[in-house]
Amino acid sequence: GEQDRTPEEEAEVKARKAAEDDAELLKLISEAQEDAVAEIGYFEESPEPSVDLNSLPVNAVCLTLFCLDPSLDCQVQKLLRPTMEMFPEHEYCLVLVPHQGRHVSLLRLMQPVREKLGQSFSHALYMIHRAALYTPMGVLVGSMDDAEDVAEFLEDESEPSVFLDTLRKTPATPIGVFEKGLGALRGEAPVSEQVMVARILGQVVAVVKVALAPTPGLFPNYYEVEELVDPSQYAADEHLEIKGLVVNPIFNNLVPDLILQAQRLTGTCCTYALLPPHLPIPDSLKCFPLVPVRRQQQPEFPADLDPAKTSLPPSIPMPAGPPCLVHTNYRLLCQRKRDVDARVLIIGGSDTAIAVVEELFSVPYLNFHHVTVLAPGGISTKPPQYTADALNFSELEMLRHLVHARALIIPGAMLSLDRAEKKVVALTDEGEELFLHYDHLILAPGLRDQLIDSLTAQQRNVVGVFSPQDTLQEAQLTEYVTAEVVPQEDVRVCIYGTGIDTMVAAQRLMTLGVHPQRLVVLCPGEKFEPVPLDRRANELIMQGAVDEGITFKYNATPASIEARQQRLTAVTLEDGTVMPCGLLLSLGEHKGVDPRLFLALNQQSLVLDGRLVVDAAFKTNDPSISAGGDLVKFARRIQDDRKLEKFNLRELGKALGKALLVDLDPDAVNMGRAHAARVPPLMAPLGCAGALPGNIFISHVWASPAMFRAVHGGIDVDIVRDLTTEVSEPLSYSRVSIDRYGRTAAFCFVSGGALVPAAWNLGSLVGLPVTYLNDIVNRCQVGLIIDIRAFLLQDWAKALFHDRFASVREQLEQAANKSEHMAAVVKSLWERIKAGDSVANEVGMTDTVVTGDAKLSAQDGLNNFLESNCAHLPLYLTAQRGNDMQNNNLWLVTAEKVGLRVGDVPSMDDNLSL
Repeated sequence: GEQDRTPEEEAEVKARKAAEDDAELLKLISEAQEDAVAEIGYFEESPEPSVDLNSLPVNAVCLTLFCLDPSLDCQVQKLLRPTMEMFPEHEYCLVLVPHQGRHVSLLRLMQPVREKLGQSFSHALYMIHRAALYTPMGVLVGSMDDAEDVAEFLEDESEPSVFLDTLRKTPATPIGVFEKGLGALRGEAPVSEQVMVARILGQVVAVVKVALAPTPGLFPNYYEVEELVDPSQYAADEHLEIKGLVVNPIFNNLVPDLILQAQRLTGTCCTYALLPPHLPIPDSLKCFPLVPVRRQQQPEFPADLDPAKTSLPPSIPMPAGPPCLVHTNYRLLCQRKRDVDARVLIIGGSDTAIAVVEELFSVPYLNFHHVTVLAPGGISTKPPQYTADALNFSELEMLRHLVHARALIIPGAMLSLDRAEKKVVALTDEGEELFLHYDHLILAPGLRDQLIDSLTAQQRNVVGVFSPQDTLQEAQLTEYVTAEVVPQEDVRVCIYGTGIDTMVAAQRLMTLGVHPQRLVVLCPGEKFEPVPLDRRANELIMQGAVDEGITFKYNATPASIEARQQRLTAVTLEDGTVMPCGLLLSLGEHKGVDPRLFLALNQQSLVLDGRLVVDAAFKTNDPSISAGGDLVKFARRIQDDRKLEKFNLRELGKALGKALLVDLDPDAVNMGRAHAARVPPLMAPLGCAGALPGNIFISHVWASPAMFRAVHGGIDVDIVRDLTTEVSEPLSYSRVSIDRYGRTAAFCFVSGGALVPAAWNLGSLVGLPVTYLNDIVNRCQVGLIIDIRAFLLQDWAKALFHDRFASVREQLEQAANKSEHMAAVVKSLWERIKAGDSVANEVGMTDTVVTGDAKLSAQDGLNNFLESNCAHLPLYLTAQRGNDMQNNNLWLVTAEKVGLRVGDVPSMDDNLSL
């Protein structure tokens, strides 16, 4: 037994036991390393040719294996601290993570390191400085005593006075912060701005200048703040605005702690920062979600009404720019963003590609580090110059805040693709060749004009043949017209096409200085009909072009080109006619896949069948490659034969982005993200707008084909009524199309002098029951409306254009569906329609009268909508305003301000606005 062992035997047993334990430990470590290699992979080391790795100083520790019981994740800092103590001479700790690897708790302490452009290291790099592990960051209100240390910290900054001037004005012992401090209690002047100084081990590591937001109502008025927080739940003095922030880059991961302490010192809960547009967001503010701008116009009062002389709330103007807005609050700061290291490469600058990027960056709890957009000429912030605006984005959305702030934009094009290495060879606009690696490749370049490709294939490198479909081609065309076409008065210009783009291009050339008599429009058909199903609109457009002197030639399709010294001299048509010209524009009459893109995809065995074939998740036969927009079609097994070029490209991009998030979001399961068996209906309207020859402007929006799928018809079959008006001086032609169910299916406005204000807003009217339009049908029939365009731009319709109105309408419809009375009315109407007795838009108000619970629900819903959005809709009389007028006698106050007496009857139109 053990008691009979001699000391020598006991020592031998212990030694054998220790050896067995060591062997078991080595075995476990070996198995863990094998598992780590299987999950993480081997590092691919490709140093720059001029770098000698052996000569670099060693100042960092790299963790190659990390294991921790998930129940102890909160103690990870205590584990890392003694690790760094084993290497006292090293300052940094590094961790390499596979781009699609699972993140562990250790990475919450670290910050990502940005890759160099064109470099392709196989892992993402995270780092932390040892000082961040030992001493918590202390944040205090700065004063003149801190000015010297802060000046030294800001030595390399361009504008240190932003912080130093405020510090030098602050007493050495600050007694309060803002109006909530002790200074305010003592009757002293409130402090408007303060500088917070953050220190670690006594050294300044960050400074932030803050102020109470002067107009907190500005943010929800123009930005989608409600997606992150309900501003109405916070008082006006609980909103903090960052005026300046400088952080030592190695402590960027501590910015959330800095903001939390700044909120504690100022007694605020919400923090904002306004940043210049078109610039990347600084790494120090990556923890802030970027707030998209709203699809909402600047609110305007009537010209004859001064808000300062009434009881109406004043309008807060949008700041110049407008700037980007980032926002965070206490809850978001405590729930840190999830880092996503997957390399997402998006090819193309189409509306679909931009919508994909916006969908990814709109998720507030995700922080994407490797999203790259490769597009010729980069991403434009203005409507197209030579083609009509598709009205997918408002003026503010065209600034591309989300794209420019978060994504890496490379102006260039894809040359080739290597699926095995997941690599794209790109050629930048400057001629530099880059190798871009990806984990997810998104193809959304849009279709290309194939006529130009067929013509230039006959004679390569011919100058003077263009199809302006991206920012780079537009810039090249403008440069060529200015330098080669405008100075030569005998050079003719041929424009091939039949759509609105043809006239928009003609007007653009005239603006650049090309005389209209030098322009020839080549129409492939017997008629020029840019607006389908609208004879009068086509006549007005044609008349405006002819009056300017533009020539039209019908049944004219280019067959070949002639050139002298690589410059275009003539175009030969299919009938043999030779058209001398020095510039040919082809505007998408025959669209298809870019030949260079087709070759790259075909060589990599991606399935093409006229279009790139994708499944319901927009994935090709390679799961790591997705595609969207008019470039794709659904696989036949999906049994979805929709032609996607007939649908809204931005909506297609959003659908693709949602499908991509299923793979990219680490919390996809908890958030309910899953790939759908079928693509949902695409209901967003389509549109076009632009300036045309003859000082004519067109705004045309129409319904998605999905709106008519229930009856297997189309916009040309299901329209049963057109409301039209025309005014000659100034020109204003309007058409409203109504389908068999009494819904608005299309709007077309041809006017002289200017575009319809905020033409992108017209899409919000498409698909509405015509009864929403203030009895427009009956008013047109009896002649009360002489100009539909002017009628829809009156004050009464502002609520219909509001970006929140669609959700209010949906809520009201849901409430009405629960009403027994409304269910009976709808059933009765539906039976009459099916019997052919009447169409829905001919049913009178006596047939659809709303009573009882449905009426109360509708009244309450509309009243709440108007009151909660009073900043944009100040002219509507709500229950709250009516109560204020009675209790505070606001009628009398308002009447005195405008020079009237109570009882006077001001001039009013037939709407319900105040």
